Amino acid sequence: MKLEKNIFKKGSTTYYWSSKFFPSAVRRDVFKLYSFVRVADDYVDEQPNRPKEFFVLKTAWQTGETNQLSNLNKKVLANIIELSEKYDFKREWIDSFLAAMESDLLPRPHKTLKESQTYVYGSAGVIGLMMARIMGLSKSADQYALLQGQAMQWINFIRDVNEDKHWAVVICRKMN
Repeated sequence: MKLEKNIFKKGSTTYYWSSKFFPSAVRRDVFKLYSFVRVADDYVDEQPNRPKEFFVLKTAWQTGETNQLSNLNKKVLANIIELSEKYDFKREWIDSFLAAMESDLLPRPHKTLKESQTYVYGSAGVIGLMMARIMGLSKSADQYALLQGQAMQWINFIRDVNEDKHWAVVICRKMN
């Protein structure tokens, strides 16, 4: 659990410290979820990006073949599989997340709000859904969890406007 905790703490100080309010069992599972999403996101967002590592992780998720995985990827893949089984995550959620991450490898402006919404659903909305399951919320909370995740992504785009300027263009176009 030390690896997952360190990935979380390094990747998002704010979320890490807010997770201290969760019961320890929930917090451990949040660390496991975050370790998977942070590693995948780092492969595509860090400069230089590491598409080979990303595609090895994505392929292992899709096929179950883990021979080519690094120890880190084996651990984070095992984490997401464990959480998926424990909390009945929909496979489509993880597939959508990975598709959004893959799209970051060839960043291009999203020309329509629908394209942006698809990205935001995969990059953050599904994380809200997975968090709702980990927190033990009923499925009636799904729409709110989805919207919360998406709202956090839109806020992130605005906060990091210089890094994410292609998203800001879409937002501004739709506001006019």
